[in-house]
Parts: sequence; structure tokens; C-alpha cells
Amino acid sequence: MTVKQALEAADALRPNAVSQSVKLKWLCDIESRIYNEIYITHEHDGIDFTDTNKLNLQDNAELFAKRPYDEIYVLYLCAAIDFAHAEHERQSNDLALFKALYSGFSKEWNREHISIKNTPVTG
Repeated sequence: MTVKQALEAADALRPNAVSQSVKLKWLCDIESRIYNEIYITHEHDGIDFTDTNKLNLQDNAELFAKRPYDEIYVLYLCAAIDFAHAEHERQSNDLALFKALYSGFSKEWNREHISIKNTPVTG
């Protein structure tokens, strides 16, 4: 999914007056979270990550999470838009869907990639 596709999908689901720059910041936020929580904690040879510095410049920038998990961007944007419009019940629903999909994405990444953190075995 590209930046433009994520923004267009969220805008179609949640017509809003939120500026493009704010929505781009939100996309950078979730992409940074994926980078910090999932990408850098595992081996990722040959897998490039989104350059979040270019997200505000390039609508065609490809976001990191691929199908079937790419909807996390749309759900995250919808939740943020709902929060901005004080639609708290709707935001709660969006966040529940987002968290479930994000968890699935994280679990699949963990299954497919070796952790680079050394965790001592205790017991």
C-alpha cells in the first residue's frame, strides 16, 4: 500500500477536515512504531524499510506492512480521525480492529524472522 492509497482509503471511510500534513504525521508515527517494535528487533537482510523522511514528499512511497496486514494504516488513520472528531466509540472500534491486525502482523513477522535480541534463559 502506498501513502496515497492509505490516505485515500481513510478519507473515503472517514470524510474529514484534518489536514494532509497531520495525516502524514500519523502515518509516520505508525510506520516508526512498526520500525521500532518489529523491524529492528529481528534479522531483516535484504528487506528495506520505508524512508519516513520521504513520506511527506512522495505519495507513491510504499509502506512497510504488506497484504493482508496493510489495512493497519487505514485503521490507524481512521482511529486518529475519529479521535480528532471526538467520535470516541467509533475510535474504540477502530483501535480494536487495528490492535488485532497489528498483533497478527507482529506474530507473523516473529515467526518468519529471527530475533536479534539475546534473551537469557531462566528457570
